[in-house]
Amino acid sequence: MKVWKSIKAALYVAVAVLIIIFREPIVENVKYLVGSLMIVYGLEKAILCLVERHEKFELYNLIWGVIEVSIGIITMLLIEVYSSVCVIWAIWAILREAKEVEEDILEFKEKTVVCVLSLIESAVAIVFSVLLMIHPTEHHAMTHIYLLSVELVTAVLFPHINYLIEKKKAKE
Repeated sequence: MKVWKSIKAALYVAVAVLIIIFREPIVENVKYLVGSLMIVYGLEKAILCLVERHEKFELYNLIWGVIEVSIGIITMLLIEVYSSVCVIWAIWAILREAKEVEEDILEFKEKTVVCVLSLIESAVAIVFSVLLMIHPTEHHAMTHIYLLSVELVTAVLFPHINYLIEKKKAKE
């Protein structure tokens, strides 16, 4: 798992940088970004569920991963209306952030600093997702692309911060 976390960190940061660099063509073809992200997130969730047998909600995560992959494929291949892709992206983001908020609340006493940062990031993501649902335009999709880049970096940064905090606590 340590190897996967290192590979994931490098990939997420690289993708975040590429998304910022190629934001203009990406925003024009947002269905491929959203669809491929859903597929990658779903595959990771399903595969990790199968590999890590100790996970508490194993079946839930497996089903959620399969659904994410399915919706990602449908988004890439069958959805043609730009605003529909934006609404799918917004709803998917809100659902992911809701799960993140739940995890942050459950871990709040142990990892206060990172949980607060993560809760703030989730609140911002939810607000911008609602705006994307209300106004599913390229302008709001571009804002969401910037937010996505930040989310990709924080997704790998926050666990490293947690690790450093736990290591420091262990020394004390």
